Amino acid sequence: MLKVFVLLMPTLLFAQTNLRELNYFPTKGTFFGETSFQKSTTTYDVLTADGEQNGSTLSQELAYAPLRGLALGFNIGHKTSELTVKGDDKDSYESVGLTNPTLYVAKRLQWQQAHGKFLDVAFFYTPNTPEAEHATTSEDGNVADGGQTFALSAALGKKEADYAWRLQAELTFVGEQVSKNADNGEEEIYDSQRQLLINYTYQIPMSENLALALSGGISFYSEQDFEDDEGDESSFESYRLIVLGGELKYSLSRDLMLRAMFQFNLPTDIDAESEGTDYELENFRLSAITFATTYQF
Repeated sequence: MLKVFVLLMPTLLFAQTNLRELNYFPTKGTFFGETSFQKSTTTYDVLTADGEQNGSTLSQELAYAPLRGLALGFNIGHKTSELTVKGDDKDSYESVGLTNPTLYVAKRLQWQQAHGKFLDVAFFYTPNTPEAEHATTSEDGNVADGGQTFALSAALGKKEADYAWRLQAELTFVGEQVSKNADNGEEEIYDSQRQLLINYTYQIPMSENLALALSGGISFYSEQDFEDDEGDESSFESYRLIVLGGELKYSLSRDLMLRAMFQFNLPTDIDAESEGTDYELENFRLSAITFATTYQF
């Protein structure tokens, strides 16, 4: 099964001291946190079957700024997921558990006061813990990735009197990922993969406490080989996803904000090969809606 790891990355809103600002960054000595709930859906058609995966994730992010322009943080979640494949038969695969934690360090290199723009860089690391188990029709699996991930991010932003913008590029290195069959312990293996995300966000104030942000981006995924737990080998060709999104932010105070976000990709076809047979994952769609409470103290 094709794995798509990144639609929504850890928040990393960073810029000023007001949470509603598009380019928020915590000041020295400040804690930043976000508690969020996300519902996601992935659908596709493959050969004579239809696939649909629904997930629910409760996440907690916490960061601290020990120095001016430096933030250290982590993100972890609890996720439930159900994959349903409808063909001649209907098979369901359920997974539940903690997500792999993500640790990050973010640095602000350029401040608006001096140059009129913000420039941030960040490094993300996701360790290979806990051990991954994939579901079968009779046994639940967990939601661990089965490998470690590294990501580098750079973002340039600016705030004007009546709008703000942010341009972000993020390069992700996904290591080899190994997952055990929840029934018999046999392993399936995904080879390493590279991912590149380029995203632009534009934010306008709607009122004193309300802001609207619109975003558009493109994600590139490199070719990836895969061996399932029965020894069959498959390969997914490189592909790209065009991702669009919107967000509403409502400030309850300078230090407390509510967020509602929606993201989706335009339908795409992904070429694949299995044991010498070519096929396509057609009409691949991924969408997510997220509700969050963001705070600093």
